[in-house]
Amino acid sequence: IFPGWGNHQAFVVDAQNGNHLHTLGSTTESGPAQHQLQYPTGVTVHQQTGDIIIADTSNSRLSVWTCDGCWKQNVSLSKTPIFLALNQDGTALAITTETGVNVLAYPTEASDPIPLE
Repeated sequence: IFPGWGNHQAFVVDAQNGNHLHTLGSTTESGPAQHQLQYPTGVTVHQQTGDIIIADTSNSRLSVWTCDGCWKQNVSLSKTPIFLALNQDGTALAITTETGVNVLAYPTEASDPIPLE
């Protein structure tokens, strides 16, 4: 899985043969809508669920997708996410922002933006 910075999408490819499996994000435009990405930079995969978590940088949120390419949810953040890392058991998510690294319990659901220090 890799983010496509300039085209506002992320791509899922088969690790064995490199074949394209899914395109995440709108194929027509970037933006703040639930299925859109705007300058995605970081990506990680939850090893137990297969969920794909994308640092949707210009929308200041995490965008979560299923392993088969279906949008699941967005989680708003108070700062701009850049890179992501999930611990092995999938309970803690490290988010690098412009001001440092923050660690959150995962999974996380919030209607208000998650404050990052």
